[in-house]
Amino acid sequence: PESKKIVEQYYNEIISGLITNLSSNQWRNREASCLALRDLMVVYPSSKLFKYLSQVWELCLRARDDIKGTVRKAAESACKSLLHVTIKTCENTSSESGSRIIASVLPVLIKNMTTNSAQNIRGFSM
Repeated sequence: PESKKIVEQYYNEIISGLITNLSSNQWRNREASCLALRDLMVVYPSSKLFKYLSQVWELCLRARDDIKGTVRKAAESACKSLLHVTIKTCENTSSESGSRIIASVLPVLIKNMTTNSAQNIRGFSM
């Protein structure tokens, strides 16, 4: 209804705010951003997310290694939703669009799989 129109209208601003707060020095902002990102992807899926995809992946994987346990849990949930949305979009789009999505996400996953010191991030990236 009306809320969907509002979210669609301000989607870029919402995503930009979430990206900024995913790397905030305050754990409350990081946790809230992970949870909001998860909800945004599930409730309001949008193709507008894909221009931010690699950056969102990078920040969500980083949050999975956060010092605060609740942030790690929220980031895990966000990463699962992000994985689901990424796979679903690749399956439902043309091979060219799917290839572009994979090309933007794969380097982030490979980097985290090979260079990240946190075992849970390396495992998830695989």
